[in-house]
Amino acid sequence: MVDVLLLNQLSGLYEFELQPQIETLISDKPHRVINIGGASGYYALGMAMRLPEAKIEVFERDESSQSILRQGAALNRLSDRLSIHGECNPDNIRDILQPGDLVLCDCEGAELSLLRPDRIDALRHCPVLVELHDFIFRGTTQILQHRFGGSHTIQLVAS
Repeated sequence: MVDVLLLNQLSGLYEFELQPQIETLISDKPHRVINIGGASGYYALGMAMRLPEAKIEVFERDESSQSILRQGAALNRLSDRLSIHGECNPDNIRDILQPGDLVLCDCEGAELSLLRPDRIDALRHCPVLVELHDFIFRGTTQILQHRFGGSHTIQLVAS
């Protein structure tokens, strides 16, 4: 059986609709990328390859996915710039996040509890790309638009 997700990732079709936004974020050359919900490393490893000067901090709670991330980092000679952390929470985001860091967030519904600029001031000063999960928590999009509306230009991209 063909793994469609893997096929899409390898062929460059995975979340293709975000490519213009990703290219814009890369062109800003952030010094650090915070990837919340790293899964198997599609974004973490990709950003490390595209941003050779950047440090990549990945939060991923699943140990199997952490192992895949480590293997991918080793195979691509990125281990020295990629740090893998376990489960993400507002406290460890606050401890690590600095203004100007790029935040990539795909955490299957936890974005409401994690993306809190009212509690994590540095979020007001970082570009944020987040996958919204309104099907998990109704109103997620509106809540995050309200939280970030005063500090960010918001662009919604349909999948």
